[in-house]
Amino acid sequence: MHLQIPASREFFIFIIQPIAIFFFLYVAFRILRRNKNPITLTLSTFYILTAIGFTLNIVMVILTLTIFKIEFLILLIYFFTIYLILLAPIFLLVFILHLLYSAPSLSKKKKWIYIIIYGTLCLIIILLPNNIILNESTNWSPIYSWGFLIVLYIFYTCSIFIPTTVNLIRLNRLFKNKDLKKKLRIFTLGIMGNLSTLYGVILYNTWHDPQYRVVWSAISLVLVPLSGFLIYYGIGQNL
Repeated sequence: MHLQIPASREFFIFIIQPIAIFFFLYVAFRILRRNKNPITLTLSTFYILTAIGFTLNIVMVILTLTIFKIEFLILLIYFFTIYLILLAPIFLLVFILHLLYSAPSLSKKKKWIYIIIYGTLCLIIILLPNNIILNESTNWSPIYSWGFLIVLYIFYTCSIFIPTTVNLIRLNRLFKNKDLKKKLRIFTLGIMGNLSTLYGVILYNTWHDPQYRVVWSAISLVLVPLSGFLIYYGIGQNL
């Protein structure tokens, strides 16, 4: 049986994601080349994990195009894809906490406690049964249950979106210099754009409406690389 990939999905995977992978790895390289310290390592980890997640997704789709489709292997790669993409935003939040608090306040131990707790909860949610269907019956396109969408939205909003927004507001109050405030606004636009993409991706895999998929693919083409650039241009390049 020959696999037919919808044009919107083909565009999203083979156009948008390679652009994002190249750009995110390039930005991570630029950040680490300038300096290597806990702050730059945290921010670059966000870019690297996202790039690896997108790469695994492309690998998974390519495997579904071959004549040898091993369902377990495809599912395994896809679960790693979801996990890394969900895990990456915690490094953005920790990066903001690094900027907001002094080194003694945000110790290495506290930082890893945040990351480990969040990463563990992500794993538990992903492994909940009967929430993701990915096999020949779905044309090897992942389908999320609406219950899974609700759980992901609540978890992501409470653990990432709200804490990030609150700490960005605190950071804005802390900065007094006009130039720094301008850079922070650019950085904030990038953060909000990036965090919003995950809501769109989850809905993309849940609501298989052709019109929405076309619209979201077009939005992603601009939003994904642009948000990554604004994060870097706002603050990342000055670390």
